[in-house]
Amino acid sequence: MVTKRRIVDEYSDSERAFLKLLNECYNFANEMLDNLKPAISKRAPYRKIDNLRITTACLFIKIINTTKAILLLMENHILVEVSVLLRHQLETLLILNACKEDECFIEKYLNWSNIQRRKIGNVIVNNEKLFNIDATKRAKIKEEVDAIDEAFSDDDMNKIEINKLAAKAKLQNLYESTYHLLCGIVHAGPDSLKDHCMHDSNGNVKKLIVEPFHSNDTKMTFLLSVDILLKSIDTVNQIFELNLDEECGKLNERYKELIETYLE
Repeated sequence: MVTKRRIVDEYSDSERAFLKLLNECYNFANEMLDNLKPAISKRAPYRKIDNLRITTACLFIKIINTTKAILLLMENHILVEVSVLLRHQLETLLILNACKEDECFIEKYLNWSNIQRRKIGNVIVNNEKLFNIDATKRAKIKEEVDAIDEAFSDDDMNKIEINKLAAKAKLQNLYESTYHLLCGIVHAGPDSLKDHCMHDSNGNVKKLIVEPFHSNDTKMTFLLSVDILLKSIDTVNQIFELNLDEECGKLNERYKELIETYLE
């Protein structure tokens, strides 16, 4: 039997406070984007600075857009799938911070597109039966793959491992405490199925449940959603020298106060 779980328990006062803060951080982040435009449009004396500004601004926009999706899911009590978006946000934050901490990293990051192009190109070239591409186009793709191999060294073509990326971003604690938990949900691990099952007293599955419903444990979802956005706000404030330290500090203080209340 498949059923919708009726939302019996509304959000607690603490959960509503987190939702309110997340909304405020989201609005604040959107206001920050207006302050980024002059810095992006102004030509920098070095190309690396241009790359840093444009790339980090785009990464920040990705985090903001994902926050909007998270808010929509939360407002509809679909908390289980929020974890999928949080994993995406976490990886984006690691890249954002790594760009700030290591000026040489950004060139390696921008080269990741060549890694993907080479990978897809090799699949097309080496699997004639899988793709309906004529010989002329296939030969052109082969030339593009060869050009990438010639232009970049083996080191250039190695995508950095996620744990090393976290270290470069100086966010090892956040990575180690949350990344693997989120991976289990993203990759549909068996533990991610538990919230979709209702068991009887003998442990047998009685019903299959579809959303909307509350997850059994919402703490990580609410804490991480605010934490990632706040960290990205702080990082962008530093990169673009927006002088919003006081405003950022107030948001972080409210977050710390909510943590103390929520984890009592």
